[in-house]
Amino acid sequence: MESLKPNADKTVWDREPSVPSRLIEYVDQGVRAKLPPGTQVRGIAPSGNSYWARTAKIDAVDAAGNPTPFFLKVHQFEHGRDMVETEFESMRLMHDVMPEFVMRPLAWGAFTEGPDAFFLLVPFYDLCRKSIKPPEYVALMAEFHRRGAVPGGKFGLPFHTYAGRIRQDFPMRATWEQCFLDGMVPLFDAEEEAQGADEELTRLRQSFLTNVVPRLLRPLETEGCRLVPTLCHGDLWYGNAAVDTKTGRTMIFDAAPMYAPAEYDLGPWFAHRELLGYDYVAEYVKHVPRLEPADEFEDRLNLYWV
Repeated sequence: MESLKPNADKTVWDREPSVPSRLIEYVDQGVRAKLPPGTQVRGIAPSGNSYWARTAKIDAVDAAGNPTPFFLKVHQFEHGRDMVETEFESMRLMHDVMPEFVMRPLAWGAFTEGPDAFFLLVPFYDLCRKSIKPPEYVALMAEFHRRGAVPGGKFGLPFHTYAGRIRQDFPMRATWEQCFLDGMVPLFDAEEEAQGADEELTRLRQSFLTNVVPRLLRPLETEGCRLVPTLCHGDLWYGNAAVDTKTGRTMIFDAAPMYAPAEYDLGPWFAHRELLGYDYVAEYVKHVPRLEPADEFEDRLNLYWV
């Protein structure tokens, strides 16, 4: 839920998001309407950090007077509306697979008083990253992938998601190679639109799509090899997992999910920039064997975190 500040450059994290802070100085009627019946709001205060949104903790009690705090994430404008709706659908999909590992989304909607403001509402968890136990976390990810497997299913996702503010479209396809290719093309297009045409990027794009991707992914589904699509988180960097200090449960959030080979989720752990490093990959393959061809496993992980 982007509720924790990872170890990042302060010049990035200390920058104010464009969403006005006044939107989390009160609990809008649109938000109140989505709270469980009988909820009494006691207050609201900023909580956590986000690159793109305003985040807050709503202090509340239920009809019996028991504390039931909520976490609120607020975006603006049509792009923000799309982001909260797709995050809600992503969380719901993942929660249905493994509810003890993924927080349950409560609602999303529009402010009634705010200017083009939209929100996501979930239960509030006091999260801590320092408490993550690598073997337990990795075992939970392996179990999540096991439960999310769809033998005979397709790869991709029937709706788009977001990685940060970048829209991702990985359409449902019969093969992983075609799904990955069709998902990467709009990302290249978006980069070119944002930065302008570039000769070197054009050459790299051509080589990446016509040589690299087929070379690494096609062998997974030829010569007797079969892939089972499984629901993947899609963005397992250090900042998207933490431990609930109240229950001790490890939880994942802020996903960009799709049905893919389970190894797709390991890409961020393989990246040298991540605090969750290759040790996590080594732990994972104790639970789930490397796909064949196994000698190209690390090459594929390099592909996934590019």
